[in-house]
Amino acid sequence: MNVKSVLVVSDSARIDGGAAKVAIDTAKAMARRGLDVEFFAGGTEADDELATEARVTLTGASALGDGRRTVGKAIRGIRNADARARFERVLARYSPASTVVHFHSWGSRLSPAVFSPARRAGFGTVITAHDYLLGCPNACRYKFPLQESCDIAPGSLRCVAENCDRASRAAKTVRLGRYVAQRSALDGLRPTVVYVSDFQRARVDHFLSFEHRSYVVSNPIEAPGASGSYQGEAGPFLFAGRLEAEKGADVFCEALATSGVPGAVVGDGTLRDDLSTRFPGIPFLGWRSAGELREDMLRSRALVFPSRWFEAAPLTPVEAQLAAALPCIVSDACAARDSVEDGVTGLHFRSGDSEDLARCLRTLSDPEVHLRMRRNIESRRGETTARHSLTAYVDNLLPIYDEAIAAGGSVAA
Repeated sequence: MNVKSVLVVSDSARIDGGAAKVAIDTAKAMARRGLDVEFFAGGTEADDELATEARVTLTGASALGDGRRTVGKAIRGIRNADARARFERVLARYSPASTVVHFHSWGSRLSPAVFSPARRAGFGTVITAHDYLLGCPNACRYKFPLQESCDIAPGSLRCVAENCDRASRAAKTVRLGRYVAQRSALDGLRPTVVYVSDFQRARVDHFLSFEHRSYVVSNPIEAPGASGSYQGEAGPFLFAGRLEAEKGADVFCEALATSGVPGAVVGDGTLRDDLSTRFPGIPFLGWRSAGELREDMLRSRALVFPSRWFEAAPLTPVEAQLAAALPCIVSDACAARDSVEDGVTGLHFRSGDSEDLARCLRTLSDPEVHLRMRRNIESRRGETTARHSLTAYVDNLLPIYDEAIAAGGSVAA
């Protein structure tokens, strides 16, 4: 094994999202394998357990979305000179012959400037693409004002002209600046890109302008079983997530009304007031703890995941299968379809089509269909658990680390 040291790079050193959690779990797991680990991050706080298992270097940089938006903050989002200088000093303590740099996130606090020191020093690098930032200025490949997915080449004139940002045209301009800086910083780095699903790789890899290798490694998922037994044979269909248009909560509610089957909504967001007014017969439960959500799953007939956007690796459908052997109905516009086999462990429906979703709800209301799918999920639970374990994740990463170091940042012809 070539790798002796791992530098994990993340916008945050505390768990404030999925990417940060995977980065922190990666660092701790690698340290437990006996590797020398340092965690380089923005912000001012670190996860307590992480700080006991790895060295942690914090830049103190705030996130782009924190507080008032200013020109200075926008410039730091495009090129954070302080983060770059600090990272150069960290890299100086390590040898490229035995060290891999693993980037998990950089778009919010660190900026693309952190790629340049690794490139100049010749370190082997791995980038986990938790979203679409490598191939999209807004990181989602989604036109938020139109609520539709995007197939425009990133950075093209059409991309520049498209008003696709969730916030504003001004925010899109800043993100375009960050994307241009990112492309420049990645040119010559020749990293290994780790996608979190086949679905994601198929939608973005061909847009990457820099030389790279790519692999698919599923993120680790913790889904301990809930206490109690399954009681959802006659239960409601369950939606769990943010109540925003791109997540498809409105499609779920419309399909419930069309099909006449019971349902429940877990989560909150800007659509809650409107949806609860339009659909008074649907219970809106707000946010639930992880344990409460698992109990909700045990009382539900199936999970519905109606996302409109290209979600790269949604966790909830896998968690539902592991925690409650729950069949899932998923949109065909996101990577959830990779983890749900149509007609076997759940059903796929056309994204945004409430009539097609209503068809699926009626199909899974059949007790025989429901029982057959639950049995299929139960028979695969051991395999699914092993595939998404942290152990499997680390086992998959280590040879990728070795390859990155051996290549010395270059890609074989």
